[in-house]
Amino acid sequence: MEIEIVKIIVSSLTPITICIFGWLITKNIEKTKSGVLKEKEFQVRWAELFLDCALKINSNVSILVHTMFDIEKFCNNKQTNNDDKINELIETLNKSALNIVNLEWDIQNYVQFAPKNKKQFLLQLRILYDKFLEFTEDTSNGNLKGDMEEIRALQVNYNILMRKVHSEILSL
Repeated sequence: MEIEIVKIIVSSLTPITICIFGWLITKNIEKTKSGVLKEKEFQVRWAELFLDCALKINSNVSILVHTMFDIEKFCNNKQTNNDDKINELIETLNKSALNIVNLEWDIQNYVQFAPKNKKQFLLQLRILYDKFLEFTEDTSNGNLKGDMEEIRALQVNYNILMRKVHSEILSL
């Protein structure tokens, strides 16, 4: 009879024990899942911030290039007095160049979570900006110095690296 009572107790405790273990496992899984979701949410947001900043830099580079062409066009047009327009374009040039410098500060914060591509990306950004500065060195005579296709190629490389950094941030 004692064996029968033990069997009944054991058979009654088994579902309860399984239920308790199941509840503990589910609670642990939910806690882990919540932590993973929070981390992923951070990665997605950080990647968005990086991408927004990197695209603004890219846009400002394009503005610089287009503005340089406009300056060259107005400097070469000796028929009319274009000093006001040229001064306005130079102001746009300075504003975009300053924007790039300011955005570069921010982008250095965002790339910290892309250790594989960080150095190469920042180097490409520096090369692109330096090439633009070289390009604009001597515009007093209305002639652009440098090769626009070289700047375009550097901008394409910058965009390729931007994509790699964005992907790396998302995949951490």
